[in-house]
Amino acid sequence: MQKSKLEEKLKKELENLSKQNLSQEEYHKKYLSINNEYYAALKGFASLNKYQEHLVKERGFASYTEYQEHLAKEKGFASYTEYQEHLAKEKGFASYTEYREHLVKERGFASYTEYQEHLAKERGFASLNKYQEHLAKERQEKQENKKLSKLIKQRLKELGKNQSWLAEEIGTSKQIVSRYAQGVYVPKKELMEKLFKALEVQYKTIDDLVN
Repeated sequence: MQKSKLEEKLKKELENLSKQNLSQEEYHKKYLSINNEYYAALKGFASLNKYQEHLVKERGFASYTEYQEHLAKEKGFASYTEYQEHLAKEKGFASYTEYREHLVKERGFASYTEYQEHLAKERGFASLNKYQEHLAKERQEKQENKKLSKLIKQRLKELGKNQSWLAEEIGTSKQIVSRYAQGVYVPKKELMEKLFKALEVQYKTIDDLVN
């Protein structure tokens, strides 16, 4: 898109924004989002998401997700998920899920699932399932996920136990433990401590394991 057309689009979006009855915080957030989308398009990117992925790769991160995890740990949180929960509660929401639904509705989507479908197609995936498969593979390549996966399999074998036993010990489902063992997910801090205790290892946090 030519610069003049992008500027015209930016002007219209900012005019529409000024007519909305928003709080100062909401206005500022939307204003930044509109401007960021403009700069991404100006630099030849199809979307802000693609531009963000480009920027974090320039900084040496494999993906924007990995960069978010890095930022969360810099702020003293065990994971990006834990940081999101903290932010949601700071803003008066009962959980990050509730806050997330609020945010996507602000952006004009009926639900978070609809928003995810939109993102998946924007990023070139045929469906949300394909995009989620891609994200799962991305997580499985992370060092902490690989090390946790190896530890779970190794210790269960050494203890003569199975994943159902571990799920019961830490108070979650066998399906969730299976995802940990596959390296798809890493537990939150509190659950991680229970997992290490059940496996009878000296680690307290995921950083202890990685380092």
